[in-house]
Amino acid sequence: GVDYTHEDLKSVMWVNAKEIAGNGIDDDNNGYIDDVHGINTRVRDANGAATGDPVPEHEHGTHVSGTIAAEQNNGIGIAGIAGNVKIMAIRTVPADADETDKDVVESYLYAGKHGAKLINCSFGKSKNEGGMIVSEAIKHIGETYGTLVVAAAGNDSWGPFSWFNIDVNLRYPASYNNEHLLVIAATTAAGGLATFSNVGKVNVDVAAPGQDVYSTVPGNGYSSMSGTSMATPTTVGVAAQVLSYYPKLSPLELKQVLMKSVTPVSAFAGKMVTGGRVDLSSALKYAEANFAERGAK
Repeated sequence: GVDYTHEDLKSVMWVNAKEIAGNGIDDDNNGYIDDVHGINTRVRDANGAATGDPVPEHEHGTHVSGTIAAEQNNGIGIAGIAGNVKIMAIRTVPADADETDKDVVESYLYAGKHGAKLINCSFGKSKNEGGMIVSEAIKHIGETYGTLVVAAAGNDSWGPFSWFNIDVNLRYPASYNNEHLLVIAATTAAGGLATFSNVGKVNVDVAAPGQDVYSTVPGNGYSSMSGTSMATPTTVGVAAQVLSYYPKLSPLELKQVLMKSVTPVSAFAGKMVTGGRVDLSSALKYAEANFAERGAK
């Protein structure tokens, strides 16, 4: 969930323009009542439908949102990475337990159908309860709606002595072999691999800053958090900024831009596909050089 009333987020929240807030009616006939900023699959109505208030019970989603999109140049709090972006809030993860595959799939479909080009998945679990249904949903929204899913690699490592490899010990959705999925490891402020970050030379794609990240929390607050959950929105913020300049990029082209433009780090070799850290400046230069025709007119 997301605190959509936060002083640094309320101006950047996605709004379902076809829905009238608080009237108890499904104005746009999409199957959800009062889904003004998104949906909450954790709270369902008498008919089993997800409700329309993605109110948080945890700081996590609000923190993630600020890293991506906190209002810039307003003289308060922090500035998000992306300056031309909206946050669609979808609560699908319990405060103290694993998300269900059914809820995750519903969330993906809602986001894709309502125009989301990037989905931030700062969550994961070891149990794959639904076979390939989540992976199939990622592929479907990528091909149908042009949506790229970005997921956290997980925080099971005890580096540098014991790195947790999600190629061997699978985590979901991060370990799915899916071209429409981008998986993120975490780095420290100094640029090295965070000791908690999972690795995988097949299933982890890139690294991004994810330690001691200062961002928004509910109640107009701010705090620091660490995890691949924080590295993922760092990457999503970069991706969103690239898309703002090159909005015609397909999800696979955007993934290529992010992966081909990393800053290489020798110590990352063998721990992820690219062996490098996300780089916004380089990503924009790579997009200009290789996908200029995808740029905004």
